[in-house]
Amino acid sequence: PTVRMINYFKNGNGVGVNIEFINPTQKDLAMSAEVSCGYTYIDGRTSIRMGDSVRAKATEWVEAGRRSTRTVDLYFSYGSAYTFDEPQISDISYQ
Repeated sequence: PTVRMINYFKNGNGVGVNIEFINPTQKDLAMSAEVSCGYTYIDGRTSIRMGDSVRAKATEWVEAGRRSTRTVDLYFSYGSAYTFDEPQISDISYQ
């Protein structure tokens, strides 16, 4: 069992990440993964470029031998002129 990133896209004041949960086993599984992304922005109060990161956990029930796609939305702090790194998947687990 694994989770992979299909693609990602700017989504308002954040980034949307399409991930795919893959269950090749013969048993239904509850699968989860953490998605994170580093970014920079111009702070609206100080006009200084700041850095931060955001993370979210996604959980999906995946039937045996199946795949399931889900979009995870990561929202950035208030600001402007966002730049962001490629999102990363970590802490994959299943039961």
